[in-house]
Amino acid sequence: MKILVLRFSSLGDVALTVPALKSVLNAVPDLECVVATRKPFAPLFVQLPRTELFFLEPNGKHKGLSGLLRFRKELLALHRPDLLIDLHSVLRSQVLRMLFRWSGIPSWQFAKQRKLRAERTRKHNKLRSPLTSVVEGYLKVFRSAGLSTAPLQGPWLISSVRSGRLGRGPIGFAPLASSLQKSWSESGSKELVRTWVDQGSKVWLFGGPDEKEALHRIAQGLDGVEVIPDSSTGLKDDLERISDLEVMVSMDSANMHLAALAGIPTVSIWGATHPDMGFAPLGKDHRYVQVDVAELPCRPCSVFGQTPCHRGDLACLGRIDAAQVASTVNDLLKGRVDA
Repeated sequence: MKILVLRFSSLGDVALTVPALKSVLNAVPDLECVVATRKPFAPLFVQLPRTELFFLEPNGKHKGLSGLLRFRKELLALHRPDLLIDLHSVLRSQVLRMLFRWSGIPSWQFAKQRKLRAERTRKHNKLRSPLTSVVEGYLKVFRSAGLSTAPLQGPWLISSVRSGRLGRGPIGFAPLASSLQKSWSESGSKELVRTWVDQGSKVWLFGGPDEKEALHRIAQGLDGVEVIPDSSTGLKDDLERISDLEVMVSMDSANMHLAALAGIPTVSIWGATHPDMGFAPLGKDHRYVQVDVAELPCRPCSVFGQTPCHRGDLACLGRIDAAQVASTVNDLLKGRVDA
């Protein structure tokens, strides 16, 4: 049997497809998989067995309805899937499901729990119970399509370098994210980096190319701090750097998931969002730094951090200080050594 799996963005969500795909491929030995995604995400899938990639070019030849028709034609010329699994569930993937159904290929789609998420992020009378993880939601789609799944222990992104050896790597720090509501302040970030530098630690700052300027301001005047986007050649290079870390300290962002999937201990800082919304990192060796909802009952106010702060002061991030984060990192690493 051959399946076609759709997931085009974003980096963190695409990365979370890897443990789900590994689970299915391990449980169904004769299964073949075609993952349709974007080319920059290819390094995430290189170690999956019996898996081929097909790249969407949404701003090029696959733009618009005519582009999606071309996408279907090109894919069917190379592969003939028996069924389609839509793990993205957006307009583009919905159109593709319809087009492939015209070719006699049945499809199943990921349920995004929109109503449940809205109940937990509304301004008043929030529900507080945690939601199913995104990975479990992906696995549910495969099971609904009649495919078996087999729980697997991480790391899911296998490190070719060191995979989390103790006490020998730099501290990774990704203080920024896709929105202001998920990004820590430059002043708090600089204070935290200075704390690590004063302790003799080497610090690698992670982020996207558009974040280099802010990362350089954080690193300015501090020895032993490297801004990774300055030299990174892409996701493959970032994954190799991440696998060489002692610990990753990150906001609720893709770097948190990449480190956790690679088996690296993580400390994540949460502001407007919350790990109970289904986006907690997988595996073990995680610690969260966040203001308790009893202190700030407005949390969480957003699923992805795009909702403007109801209070107007971003207290969920402003009340977190560098000493608290540094202490959490120390406790995590001490616990690993003691174990």
